[in-house]
Amino acid sequence: MANQAQTSAHFRGFADNSGCSYEDTPFQSGLVWHSLRKQGEATDTQSLLPAGLHIGYGVASMVTSNDQFGEIEARGPTVTAMLIPEGGARFRTRSGSGNICSFGLHIADMEAIENDPCLREIADRMRDRKVAAMTGTVTKRLEKLRTAVDPWFQGETRGLMLQARAMELTAVVAQALDAPDADSYISPRDLRRAASVRELIDSDLSKTLRLEWLAEQTAIDTRAMTRLFRHVFGESIGEYIMRRRMHVASDLLKKGASVKAAAAEIGYHPNAFSTAYRRYFGYSPRR
Repeated sequence: MANQAQTSAHFRGFADNSGCSYEDTPFQSGLVWHSLRKQGEATDTQSLLPAGLHIGYGVASMVTSNDQFGEIEARGPTVTAMLIPEGGARFRTRSGSGNICSFGLHIADMEAIENDPCLREIADRMRDRKVAAMTGTVTKRLEKLRTAVDPWFQGETRGLMLQARAMELTAVVAQALDAPDADSYISPRDLRRAASVRELIDSDLSKTLRLEWLAEQTAIDTRAMTRLFRHVFGESIGEYIMRRRMHVASDLLKKGASVKAAAAEIGYHPNAFSTAYRRYFGYSPRR
């Protein structure tokens, strides 16, 4: 109980200083929490993570580092797992502007970890690799964690909902670390490369893009680029381009743009655009 109170005070103090919404509840002799905040400007902070097993899902643009654990760079949804030694570990974090979501659990009681098969498996793997940072398909399975618990749930039932999400998080992380093709730590260099490809696509959605051209611009082999993009963002380059084009066009139509103007903005002939739009959304752009 003392560990729970100390951990809760630690995260509540950080939440109060950063102006975010925050709630937590006991979980497996530890604590599970959820926080949401809007970051106005980039900030630099330092925080001491207490000893124990930390598993988290976050949506943010940030770089956090520690002399022992190295550097973790996140440019979107990221799942992390760390086993912090006795005495804790101080991390330096630079957070970019935008919406930041954090959901996670901390368990300091090693006996509780040993008594839970999923937690024990995760902790055993963390003893060798220090930190696991996972993106792509793993985060796709946990998208609900970025939203607050429905306010309809109150009291004990609200705590149960947070605990249920914590169980889902531990199950997904344990499975991902156990899978032969598990997502592993992605280097900051590869994250920047994947982000560069996405930025090139977003810079002009009307342009016809060739994979060879994107690879040349980012100085990476075409096959490696396509594999890296899917690994980081959880979808292929083609799927991303289609999704971005259709949603940009949809936003333009909602603002009163004509079908012809929306089609031109994303590089489509009006007839081809109508067909693609209907196939993607299930209804015509005029509707």
